[in-house]
Amino acid sequence: MLHLINNSDASEVGRGFRTALLTFFANASGLIASNIFLSREEPYYHTALITNFSFLAVGITLVLSLRGYMMWDNARRNRIMGVEWSSRDVPTAALAVGAKSLEFRHFL
Repeated sequence: MLHLINNSDASEVGRGFRTALLTFFANASGLIASNIFLSREEPYYHTALITNFSFLAVGITLVLSLRGYMMWDNARRNRIMGVEWSSRDVPTAALAVGAKSLEFRHFL
């Protein structure tokens, strides 16, 4: 998922920030996981499994929502311009401007 977000941002600062933020959250999950498996709940660990499932469900929902938004935004931009472009059809100059350019398309 990280490459999808980074490829849709023309700014190096934006790509660096997103990489750092997503890496932090991915590594912080280890802190949560190591503290929710309570010995009094073994062998089933209901609290831990429910917590893990909840985080996974939220993550999947966010990924699917982001993908849906990117698809919707690409279709909107195509409709406004009257073309059927994908990310491969975008002129290089539009990539430098990023999402502010009407010619920009999200990398899917």
